[in-house]
Amino acid sequence: MFRRDHIRLIAVHFLKHSMRGGAGLVFGFFGLVTGLMCAQIVLGSIEMVRSTGVDPSEVIKAGDELLRGYSSLPSDQISYLTTTKPAVISAFLVLMFFVTPALGVLGGFNQLSGDIGSKGLRYLVQRTERTNLFFGRLIGAYLQTLMMFLFLFLIVGVYMIATLGMYPAMDVVLWMAGGFLRLAVLVLPYTALCAWLSAAIDVPFGTLALALLVIIFVPAVASIAGGINPEVGEVLGYLYPGGYKWMLLHPSPVQTLGATGVMIAFTALFAWLGWRHFERRDL
Repeated sequence: MFRRDHIRLIAVHFLKHSMRGGAGLVFGFFGLVTGLMCAQIVLGSIEMVRSTGVDPSEVIKAGDELLRGYSSLPSDQISYLTTTKPAVISAFLVLMFFVTPALGVLGGFNQLSGDIGSKGLRYLVQRTERTNLFFGRLIGAYLQTLMMFLFLFLIVGVYMIATLGMYPAMDVVLWMAGGFLRLAVLVLPYTALCAWLSAAIDVPFGTLALALLVIIFVPAVASIAGGINPEVGEVLGYLYPGGYKWMLLHPSPVQTLGATGVMIAFTALFAWLGWRHFERRDL
């Protein structure tokens, strides 16, 4: 039975407890460091080019040609990222798209497993339904990840506006905001995957290890299969959320909305599987 007040209370309590505890602090620190490293890779390259007297726009043109020659992205999408939108911010977003699945796992792996292992949930299930507990903690873990992303994007966005000087401030703000919303969609299924695994495994480290194995092993299998048979690799690539992530950066609103729908569908599937298992398991 869904009770909005219970779900809201559980989500807020989980968020506060996690951010005050060791796991939340480690996640926040690691997430910020990882994101700032991605920004430094991009901004450091621009500053290095400037120090040599070369126009940074020449580097952007070279990056455009490199993507066209060695990536599988459509030509119109490459033009969208490097010409229509600020290319430096697009490069930062692309790097963040690579690390976001791992960050989503680090932010959501211990939603239930720790308390299941310590038998701490036996006290809570006497006061609220398991459904409220499961979805409350799922929402709390997702909000924790969004807060880290928001803080990171504020830091990077302000720094880019203050020091970069290559693009109008409003263009930077709008594309950073758009990138944040896309990352918020991308991280959804990975948080729900952790909720499912966390409901099934009693040890937090086991949830973390298995979730990381899934997000590494499945794309690796699809990539290897694609090298042997491109058609099989393409089919396997669409069996997990990462196969659709680049569509979130597509210039076509139809493609972006379609990818968003797919991410929400994966989230609903993983959340349903986790909720069903949690409802039936012994605590």
